[in-house]
Amino acid sequence: MPARLLIINPASPFFFYIPMGTFGLCDYLETHGIASLIFNHALYDTQAADVSLTQILLDFKPTHVAVIFHWQETAHGVQHILEHLHQHSPQLPVIIGGFSAGYFGKDILQHFPTVDYLIQGDPEEPLLHLLQEKPVESIANLTFRHQDTITTSTHQWLIDQQLLDTISFARIDMLHDANRYLKKINTILGFPLFIGRGCAFNCDYCGGSRQAFTVHSHRNHPVCRSITSILKDLHRLKEVTDTLYICYENNPQYITSLFLAIAADDQLRHHFTLNYGAWHLAGDDFLAAYKNAFKWQGIKPVFEFSPEVISDSSRKKIKGAAIYSLDDLIENCLKLSDHLQHNTRIELFFSRYHPTEATKELLQREIEQIFSLKHALYTKGHPSIHVCYDHLSTDVASSYWHQQPEHSNIFGDFLLQKQLIDQQQRYPFPVDNLCLYIPPSLSDQELLQTEALIQCLDHIEQNYHELFHILFCCTGTFWVKALATIIKPFVHAQQAAFFTQRPLAQLLDELVRKIREKNRYEPLSFLNDLITFSLKKEQLRFSVPEIAQNNESDDIPCILNRQKMSIHQHDYSDLRNFIQLLQQVEGNATIPYQRTVCFFLKDEVLSLPHRSYRQTLRQFEQCITLSTYLETLPKTVQVDLAKQISIIKRLRDAGVLVPCSQ
Repeated sequence: MPARLLIINPASPFFFYIPMGTFGLCDYLETHGIASLIFNHALYDTQAADVSLTQILLDFKPTHVAVIFHWQETAHGVQHILEHLHQHSPQLPVIIGGFSAGYFGKDILQHFPTVDYLIQGDPEEPLLHLLQEKPVESIANLTFRHQDTITTSTHQWLIDQQLLDTISFARIDMLHDANRYLKKINTILGFPLFIGRGCAFNCDYCGGSRQAFTVHSHRNHPVCRSITSILKDLHRLKEVTDTLYICYENNPQYITSLFLAIAADDQLRHHFTLNYGAWHLAGDDFLAAYKNAFKWQGIKPVFEFSPEVISDSSRKKIKGAAIYSLDDLIENCLKLSDHLQHNTRIELFFSRYHPTEATKELLQREIEQIFSLKHALYTKGHPSIHVCYDHLSTDVASSYWHQQPEHSNIFGDFLLQKQLIDQQQRYPFPVDNLCLYIPPSLSDQELLQTEALIQCLDHIEQNYHELFHILFCCTGTFWVKALATIIKPFVHAQQAAFFTQRPLAQLLDELVRKIREKNRYEPLSFLNDLITFSLKKEQLRFSVPEIAQNNESDDIPCILNRQKMSIHQHDYSDLRNFIQLLQQVEGNATIPYQRTVCFFLKDEVLSLPHRSYRQTLRQFEQCITLSTYLETLPKTVQVDLAKQISIIKRLRDAGVLVPCSQ
């Protein structure tokens, strides 16, 4: 019976993307007469995926199954797939491959008795030879079972450009439920375009770095496809998608040449939107070629940069190449945004923890500067640039992986560490990535305090947007330092409970007290009122309107729901104007009092000067009908009736204005 291969991409809480080389692998096998099919377990919930997988095993009738173990986040997904295969198709030979599989090597076979073969590194020719039933001893890159021992072949095979150019990495037709996959990835970054294999850079944290490739794939230099072969894939892809992702920039001149070739092709030019992960700053030639090649007007393509740390000297240490200063990066992002008429979203990725910021003091300075950068980008009017600050994912085979005390090439040890993290048992604070590297110079208590500070700042930025920027505007980083001090006793007393029961109201009250203790901040008498506004806004942010479907008849008497409105000293929701007002005040002068009425709608705050409220909506403090209200308005004040009707509808929809019977 001719060989038939089912390739399974395991589920992960973090990934549903299929490694790019998988589609090319299927194309390569097909050219040699071997049928193959990809099943992405990560596209479905576990139960539905298992049912589908069982059916595919029956329908496709594979002679072999290959399981992808590429990024370490899929480790438990791999285990689940292997258990499922053992239960439903124990007779099928099982092959495993990918970066992480290559790193752990023969220990994978020792840990999983049901795995028969492991391919370390480039899989195309070794897998073909295995499926053609050539003697296993002669197959490169292969680890296999021989009687009671696990043996690894003594020679390696690396794919070259000549072979790469004969393969299509756009065989989406080889994927079961391909439309479902395309629909999902197009909501994120789009279809990853395969450019080449291997990396010219050596970032210390990355499992796809130059050094890491030598460990898990025996590759010591990159290999890239010809532009002609990539264009062939694009002609195939344009039939199924219009969104692409490139994150492979070993040579920026090569990428610019690719863009020029796309722009020169009448069938490809301006068909795709390209989301782009950059190592280098974007030069003029790159930007001109990008604009000519891709669709960008009226949409927001994503550009990603990974400065990782604020300090330029630290960045040089951990990245080692393609280095830019933070100032140059920001300037380049503004230039990029201008070139695309601000039709873009630029992501700047920073992460913790790095050995270059290995003390609490250095970390706190880093935190202050990252959140200050967020504030500066907002106040300078650069909404297209977005700063992300997450836990660092320490990839297996990376330099960081080998620096940490727990690093191990024993798969069982790794799986246990990952399980403890997934179940929130390894660290007392939530971890949003497979974060295994923590500088040993940080004590447990310092780590807790650092995480507590970051989580509080994140919460304030996301939920108390006005408070976040006003505090930076008025005090610089003083408020962040003060908050770090205030948090200490709370963390010491609550430990892990702090992260599930953050006492933000108490922390903010204490923060205001500390700020007001400083003479230069005495004029900030509105801070308590601002905090009251912030807490009220968060409290009502996700509240469900009391009336799901209001009767909007003009003859139904309505009244204001006082729980969804409040009066404040200033209009904080008009944040840019309020910050301008603060910046115009000199010395210790106080800003003019602006009594404001705020209505808390579902996703926004509607604010009115108190004087305007008295002349208009105040009538709804008593039960009246809309028709009566509108009849009364022209007698008291000149107003825009159409605008009033629109406001009334918004208030009704949000449960702020309700029938009197309610």
